[in-house]
Amino acid sequence: MPASFNKYFSYCLPSSASSPGYITIGKTADNGIKNKFLKFTPLTTKPQDKELYGIVVTGISVGGKNLSVKSSDYMKSGAIIDSGITFAYLPQKAYITLENSFVKQGRVELELDVKRILSIINQNNKHYACLAFRASTDKTEPLILGNVQQRATDVHYDVAGGKVGFGPGGCS
Repeated sequence: MPASFNKYFSYCLPSSASSPGYITIGKTADNGIKNKFLKFTPLTTKPQDKELYGIVVTGISVGGKNLSVKSSDYMKSGAIIDSGITFAYLPQKAYITLENSFVKQGRVELELDVKRILSIINQNNKHYACLAFRASTDKTEPLILGNVQQRATDVHYDVAGGKVGFGPGGCS
């Protein structure tokens, strides 16, 4: 097995069950083409959570306006990216501010498409649109970027380089 086998991997979670996705282990020739469209941010680690990939979150905006939450409030318990968790979990203050801002903005166009902001739930033959974010219930729980927000995005982990990249283009 090449030494870079576990130091670089990428995936794209499909936007629906009928759409394709992918996972690639190791670098490929195609990574170089995609890398020019990726925006990278540093990976962080906590000694007690070496199996998790930490990220730095500095803010969230709705309708082009930054939420009035200090960047340090996002990072009090750290932040991770997790493809196994469905929704994003935010610190209580950040979640309440996001929820209030989203309600005020209403039909404003957001950079994340609707499938990465809202989750459609069918209950008793009625469809409900729910915000795909949750408030953390524990002050020590990290901010979590869940898989709903990652759908139809190329996600590249360059572990050796200490960074994770996000790119447009869906799962093609």
